[in-house]
Amino acid sequence: MSLRRAIAKGTLNLSLTDWVGRVDFREAEIRYLSWDSEDRPSSVTGVFDAREAKFKQAVIKDVHFSNLVDFSDTELGKGGNIAFENVTFEKEVDFLRATFWNDAIFVRNRFRGAWDLTGVTFKEQKERASLCLSFNRISKLFMDREHLGYAENFFSIPLWSPPLERSRIRGVRDKEYSCADPDKSREKNESEKEKTNEGLQDIYKTIELSFRETNDRQGENEAWYLGQVVDQNWVPLIFLDIPSRYGIDIYRVVWVSACFMIFFAIIIYLPYFLWHININRWEAWVKLKPLQDQKRSFRFRPVEQFFKNSGKQARLLHPLKDALFLSGRAFFKLGLGTTYPHRRGLVWIAYIEWIVGMYMLIHFLFTVKNTLPIALPFLAP
Repeated sequence: MSLRRAIAKGTLNLSLTDWVGRVDFREAEIRYLSWDSEDRPSSVTGVFDAREAKFKQAVIKDVHFSNLVDFSDTELGKGGNIAFENVTFEKEVDFLRATFWNDAIFVRNRFRGAWDLTGVTFKEQKERASLCLSFNRISKLFMDREHLGYAENFFSIPLWSPPLERSRIRGVRDKEYSCADPDKSREKNESEKEKTNEGLQDIYKTIELSFRETNDRQGENEAWYLGQVVDQNWVPLIFLDIPSRYGIDIYRVVWVSACFMIFFAIIIYLPYFLWHININRWEAWVKLKPLQDQKRSFRFRPVEQFFKNSGKQARLLHPLKDALFLSGRAFFKLGLGTTYPHRRGLVWIAYIEWIVGMYMLIHFLFTVKNTLPIALPFLAP
């Protein structure tokens, strides 16, 4: 049946209808699609094609799709939420490049084929739309990881933004087809009405298993991470979440490591060096221990005894350069030469930075182990 380019300015009611053969809704404009077949489930045996259609609001309930369902390039929810409840999809369901203007609600649906959300856009009206799930059975899921809060490049990594707020995945609050606040997942005293819906941690577990079926390792890790932070407290937030997102984000490890090195160099070592510089002459000398010529090129000792001497075994102190070199050497434990800083406080600070460096190295190895399957045989215990 063809409803291509159809325009429905009111409600299009398809309840209790059965469809044999291909159903064509391409480029249609429907104000409100009501397909509530709770009393007697509807069935569609052919391909359901709604490419480039516009559904301002829709409720599709108790419908059995036996063939491909295609919502690619559609515009959904500009007049209200879009809800799918107790719908069975026997084959692929494509929402390629679809645009959601309001929340997309999926409750107790069965996706026996692949569910493809690649290129989906969640627009903003009063607030950004979300994908709200509850008790869905998802075989395979394809989704852009940015909707899970994943940062695609090194410089866009949000270190302090709550991960659940960046993710577009939400739970379902009640029978009114609305999304639950992610903070509700941490509350102990939820109402009985909200307890009838699936918890956010279980939702991310379902998504994790679906990504595993599609061999999307990064998506699987991201969903696993979000499931872990649903009920997190301050201990994992400090020791696991911030440095590496529970060992799944190698870019975050590198970024946090760089922040640590810059902090020690600029905040601690640089003021220490400037304090030793003669205020009037703005110069200080660093003593270099005599070495054989063949070894001298491989040794660099930026923090040794300060003294005023222009001899051959001395060089001018360069505060910023030496501070950065010292921070890098202490962080990566490359060695400080034969002589450590003479100030006891600075010695302990160098040791502290070395401990931080070892801590971040552990996170780096753990992250590589979790995100690069090729490294598993070498890093697995």
